[in-house]
Amino acid sequence: MNKIRLICFPFAGGNRYSYQRLEGHIEKKIRPVTSELPGRGERLNEALLTKMDDLCDDLFYRLYPELQYPFALFGHSMGGLLAFLFARRAMERGRAPRHIFISGKAGPAKNIDDQSYLLPSVEFREKLRKLGGMPAEMLGNEPLMEYLEPIIRADFRAVQTYRHQRSSPIDIPTTILLGEGDDVTADDARLWQDDITGAVDVLTFDGNHFFIYEHLESIGNIINRSLAG
Repeated sequence: MNKIRLICFPFAGGNRYSYQRLEGHIEKKIRPVTSELPGRGERLNEALLTKMDDLCDDLFYRLYPELQYPFALFGHSMGGLLAFLFARRAMERGRAPRHIFISGKAGPAKNIDDQSYLLPSVEFREKLRKLGGMPAEMLGNEPLMEYLEPIIRADFRAVQTYRHQRSSPIDIPTTILLGEGDDVTADDARLWQDDITGAVDVLTFDGNHFFIYEHLESIGNIINRSLAG
């Protein structure tokens, strides 16, 4: 029997290993699938992309072969928006995901009034510190930050300059995951219902923007119940 593919999309600055810890909580009948974005990891020599549609097009080209199997989509923050855009492209080609899991991301109709991708380095790194997700030893590692900072800036630019073009809503069951201490509110999450006509469940967890790493088992159980229950 073909395993359900769980296609995972990285958050800003993330890579194909960003959800490796979550994979240990996913049932074996579900196969997590990831792909590297340009400008990092095995694609380090490729130019960084700074538009959401270009990032989605790149991933859709690379991941399209996986759509011959049953599949679902998961993404945190930037990855949540990528998952939604990917779902629209897939459905335009007659491939519908079984479920979409979106974490830490407001509905796409909410424009982001933020240009932190333009901040000087000191302020930019302080922004990253407040968001969480990067240990202090990483932020203080200058060679590592010289590598990571341009990647994160490019991803921030893609998210912060994205302007939503509304089209026909997609009818896919969707689960929205939120952190209580995050800037993304329950009202922000409910905006997804403007673009998704399937059942939209909003679940809240303790923690800030990167709450997912404090609740890996619970999130894995939610995915398992939705796809393999």
